[in-house]
Amino acid sequence: MNVVRLVGDLVFPVELRRTRTTGRTIGKALIAVSNRVHGTCFVQITLKGDEAIDAAKYLGEASRVDVTGHIHSAYLADLDRRPRRVLYAIADRVTYLTVRPFRGGVVQ
Repeated sequence: MNVVRLVGDLVFPVELRRTRTTGRTIGKALIAVSNRVHGTCFVQITLKGDEAIDAAKYLGEASRVDVTGHIHSAYLADLDRRPRRVLYAIADRVTYLTVRPFRGGVVQ
């Protein structure tokens, strides 16, 4: 079973974009998660549809969130054109714990 639950603070506001093929809205965010052993970990989060739009509207930098979702991996080419595996979380549900609004999110 692939389930992850993360509680952390947004590093920057949610970035919105639309997919070219289907026109669906996708949101990208980075959260800082406190780790008692190694300090702070930064985890990339992907949000979809209305969840992404609402997050971009109501959450800004340093908003605390509780994300429930699943881990996904992909191969991306780095600057040397060598493929590397990247792990990120796809959010199924986001709970807003502390709201610090972001003014001016734009869907591209």
